[in-house]
Amino acid sequence: MKIQTTAQLKALSLNGRSLELPASQTIELEFSAIDTGGGFRDAILDFTIRIPNQNGVDFQKPANQCDIVATMQTPDERKREATFSSPAEPVLNDESRLEVNGRLKDEMLSRELAGFMMHLLR
Repeated sequence: MKIQTTAQLKALSLNGRSLELPASQTIELEFSAIDTGGGFRDAILDFTIRIPNQNGVDFQKPANQCDIVATMQTPDERKREATFSSPAEPVLNDESRLEVNGRLKDEMLSRELAGFMMHLLR
């Protein structure tokens, strides 16, 4: 099974430095796993965060590899949250927009995060 969705990004830090996010910032998610009927096996969560350059703020050139910590929430009234940390490789694209891509699998994909994804997909 492979499902693509988005969630609201509530907080993001790169190497311990918190970034200011637009109010409507989203994180793109792609969850894939083998459905065994009673659970999932070999689950993988790919994510992409694209932060627009607002008010002409220049992002500092990010390191080749950095640690990110992201907190995301569901758009519904219950506002469920999940936080994860991951190594990632942020890049500045042509429009001076910061883009962070990463992948969570095995022990990095916590039970809490898998539950958050299942709630999002309902």
